[in-house]
Amino acid sequence: MTTFQPVMIGRRIKVISAKNQNNNGISGMVIDETRNMLVVSTINGEKMLMKSNIIFNTDGKIIDGCAIIGRPDERVKLQW
Repeated sequence: MTTFQPVMIGRRIKVISAKNQNNNGISGMVIDETRNMLVVSTINGEKMLMKSNIIFNTDGKIIDGCAIIGRPDERVKLQW
């Protein structure tokens, strides 16, 4: 699993595993990101997903949501 993604907004994701079974299979574009949540625009409307509860696929990479907890600007600072 990949541990670093600096910016999630604008990326297409698909949830492949979630603690809440209703979130499995959700796919769409990330339109907002907070410290603990991703807001995904789907064909059924906007879905709010807790990062700590999901594993998802984006750009052919599998990412554990726990690896991206924190604000995007904090993750960019950690890279440098």
